[in-house]
Amino acid sequence: MLIKNCIVFLFFVFSITILFPQKRVISGFITDESSGEALIGANIYVNDVFEGATTDVNGYYAIVDVSKKFGEVIVSYIGYEQSVREFEFSFCNSVERDCDDGVVRPTNNESSIKLDISLSPSKIEADEIQVSAEKSRQLNQIQYSEITLNPAELKSIPALAEPDIFRTLQSLPGVLVANEASAGLVIRGGNTDQNLILLDGITVYNPTHLGGVFSNFIVDGIKEAELIKGGYNAEYGGRLSSVLNITSREGNSKTFRASSSVSLLSAQTTLEGPLYKGAWLLSGRRTYFDKVFSTLGIENVPPYYFYDIQGHVFSDISKKDRVSISVYSGEDNFEFGDLDIESRWGNQTVSFNYRRVFGDQLIGNFLLAKSKFYTEFGLGGPEGSNSDNIIDDITSSGNFSYFYSKDMTLKFGWQYKNLSFNYTNTFGKDTTFLIDVQPNELANFVKLRWKYSDSFIIEPGFRINYYDSDKENFFPELRLGLKYIVNERNFINFSSGQYHQFIETFQDDFNPPILDNWIAVDTSVVAASSDHIILGYESYPAEALKFVAEVYYKDIQNTLTYVEQRASYDGLVSDEAVSDILEHASGRAFGFELFLQKSKGKLTGWTSYSYSHSIKEFQDLEYYTNWDRRHVFNILANYSLDNGKRWRKNLNVNFNWTYQTGQPYTPINGYYVE
Repeated sequence: MLIKNCIVFLFFVFSITILFPQKRVISGFITDESSGEALIGANIYVNDVFEGATTDVNGYYAIVDVSKKFGEVIVSYIGYEQSVREFEFSFCNSVERDCDDGVVRPTNNESSIKLDISLSPSKIEADEIQVSAEKSRQLNQIQYSEITLNPAELKSIPALAEPDIFRTLQSLPGVLVANEASAGLVIRGGNTDQNLILLDGITVYNPTHLGGVFSNFIVDGIKEAELIKGGYNAEYGGRLSSVLNITSREGNSKTFRASSSVSLLSAQTTLEGPLYKGAWLLSGRRTYFDKVFSTLGIENVPPYYFYDIQGHVFSDISKKDRVSISVYSGEDNFEFGDLDIESRWGNQTVSFNYRRVFGDQLIGNFLLAKSKFYTEFGLGGPEGSNSDNIIDDITSSGNFSYFYSKDMTLKFGWQYKNLSFNYTNTFGKDTTFLIDVQPNELANFVKLRWKYSDSFIIEPGFRINYYDSDKENFFPELRLGLKYIVNERNFINFSSGQYHQFIETFQDDFNPPILDNWIAVDTSVVAASSDHIILGYESYPAEALKFVAEVYYKDIQNTLTYVEQRASYDGLVSDEAVSDILEHASGRAFGFELFLQKSKGKLTGWTSYSYSHSIKEFQDLEYYTNWDRRHVFNILANYSLDNGKRWRKNLNVNFNWTYQTGQPYTPINGYYVE
């Protein structure tokens, strides 16, 4: 089935390049001049006519159906100097004119101009050109309850011990934390397992350390973090609530660089440098409390530590082809000899990515990846109680973007997952619980962005999921995004979608687990589903100011919750079917959010407010979930003290303040002693 699926899609890809006529196209890659890294989200537009594009995760753009035969292309990206290049759709005849006049012209096809541009980093304030380029993006793109953060913004929040991506995200509206010690993401009333977390396209299953206090990702190794809080379109699936898409830095292709830092928590190092037609980057981090306590002779302190290793390497084997490899390995290790406790848990990922520019209007990305998450817990040594949970995920995918015209872009692709779940509990030589299953997932999707008029953008999407271990096998999902352009500064956004989830963690409302243990849906239960409806108002009242107000409603069905049905002396747990230990629950989440951001100037940051409900229905009872918060108010600010003098260069002051109303609470009416 997978091979047949790939053949159909490749035939579709090449048919597109043949059937549709050529238009005037300006395309290329936007990179950082100092490091050679691709710039995601750079704005490119043709001066005077607002025909433009935004670079994708590859740094690629295509302005299709350019109305002017000659003019200026302007490239803008926050924190970089603008680039202005003249273009002309005609070949240069050296007899008639000077071909070294700096004007960009076609080389092979008269309707196609290749324009790769490198931007120089700069701290200059935005001028009229940058404002115009940002306006071009606002008039042509739909934002699905999303926000994108770069490394500077990720480091701008005051940290518990060091910059942490999840801590920064928790200051955004709609993003909650189960408690002050946790870095787990609770987004718009959804449990932490309902978030699709990707690192360079690879699923990461438990991306936190120390039971949720810190996230796995090293900020120095991250280029961008995109959070979509709901209503996301058809290119994403498999989760009910949100998407966090993290892109690694590619490394410096110009020169070797090294940096190190020591925080209250850990020591970390990042190395990077050029490679054959590309670059490499390696970041590592390790906590050192166990070593410090041991050196100082401090006893009775459990020797706990965690480490992370994150790497990326790429090579441009031709002007149209790039290959890259991304790896991650991280582990928590806890041993306490006095109680005979030994536990380890962690993630390991590796991926191979191939990017191909099939033509000016068509680009494709192919991924082959393996992700592993494991937990090992032992109490009492080999003869005691031991628990192991292993997830193996082998993923292959293909994603394509076809820039048909300035008003229409088609995205389509496929994804296949071969999953393996092994969950084992033993007591001595006896196995008390065993799950060993290998389900398969397959999904195809298509999404169209169509600028119907100067005032209306439509993005319909469709995703079809196949899962071979449920009562049903096919799960169609409809997605829709709309944007109404009131004027150049004010917009109304709407998004809705259907979502399914085939793997979940054990949810226990009475005894929340420290570690996530994942389980796959089988024929005894039904896959979880949700429906999103989101309406938002987006405004840019002044330069560098952004205001967003959103209301949302999310209906959730068939999530699984653990039910303890054993007596305390009964060590056996039923493992015949998922329904023996888990029961279906449903719920709903709704609320509204306000967000005001200032992105340029000496003072940057944001303030936000959210009002929300999160309600669960289980065993004929309705109650508020553990992650229900009625009111949340956040202020995050970063003020630059840099005035050009050496002692104040790169000196910043950060501030973060959060107010939250309390968790739902049920008073104890009585108790018994067993």
